[in-house]
This record gives sequence, structure tokens and C-alpha cells, in this order.
Amino acid sequence: MRLAVAVTGAATVIGTMAAFALVRYHVLFRNSVRTLLMSPMVLPGVVLGIGFLIFFTRTRIIHTFWSLWLAHVIVALPYVIRTVSATLVNFPRVLEEAGASLGASPLAVFRHRHAAIAKPGIMAGAIFAFIVSFDELVISIFLTGPRLSTLPVEIYNYLEFTSDPTLAAISVILILLTVMAVALLERFVGFNVV
Repeated sequence: MRLAVAVTGAATVIGTMAAFALVRYHVLFRNSVRTLLMSPMVLPGVVLGIGFLIFFTRTRIIHTFWSLWLAHVIVALPYVIRTVSATLVNFPRVLEEAGASLGASPLAVFRHRHAAIAKPGIMAGAIFAFIVSFDELVISIFLTGPRLSTLPVEIYNYLEFTSDPTLAAISVILILLTVMAVALLERFVGFNVV
């Protein structure tokens, strides 16, 4: 849970900034950068897992929380970029120009205009990032060790050696927690765009 929350925060901030840069500014080699950022979405988990394993072994940070965190952020990032980009692509520039003409700083324009309009996309991206990180099994198998593990890896190991209804109970609890989290988000944040 701690890993998924840390990944959600980092992926949401980095993904929102990347989406904003890719949609609003003329970035050199924009399509190449977008393809590079989206590549973890289409690459097989085994390929990514082996690549991360080789990289983190050579950098000597294998089997640490930070190696697992970085790998999960890279995998969750495309989901945030896609959802935030979708909300920013039709952003009316008139609102940006109006705020600037009234003396608002670029940060204030971003906070009051862009963030308000992109809020549903940012929230959806954060939810996707959390789910992707919380549910990641293949990459986690490559990067976990004896003192570091995630819930999907533990469930997989438990399922491999035992067959009792404990996993069904855990699954029901996780489904109920997910439904409650989405209901609370809908109630307090709302996903409707006016």
C-alpha cells in the first residue's frame, strides 16, 4: 500500500507536468518523446522486468524500495499522461490569455485555470497509477527480494503452495476497498465535467 501511494503521488505530478508540456508547448521531437513515455504501456511486463533487473543490478540498487518505486513510476506514468492530455487538449486558450491580461502569474493561471479544468483527468490518472502500481505482479517478481515484497507477489507465492479460501477473502476485501474508494472520490471530488 505504501509503495502504491508513493508511486501515485510521483506519477501524478510527473505525468501532469509531462502532459502539460506535450500538449501546451512546442516540444522538440514531440512525437518521439510521447512515444518514449508511452512505451511502458505496450511493452510486455517480462521485457520490462528483465530490463529493470539488469539496470538495477548494475547500479547496485536492486531489491530496494527505491528500485521498485522507480520501476512502478515508469510503468504508471503513461496512464497519467494519457488521461491528463485528454483533458488539456481542448483547453480554450482564451481563458489562459484572459488570466494573463488581468495580471495573473503563469503559476496562478495554471493553478486556477488549467488545474481546475484538468482535475478530472488528473484524478483519473492518479486512480489508474494507484491501480497499476498496486496490481503490478510481473515486474515486482523480478525486483522483490527476501525482505521486500508486494501484495500481488505474496498472493502469487501463497497461491503456488496453498489452496485455501484465504485468497478469496482477501480478494473480496480488496474489491470492497476499491468500490469504497471510487465512491468517496465521486462524492467528494466528482468526475463530471461541466
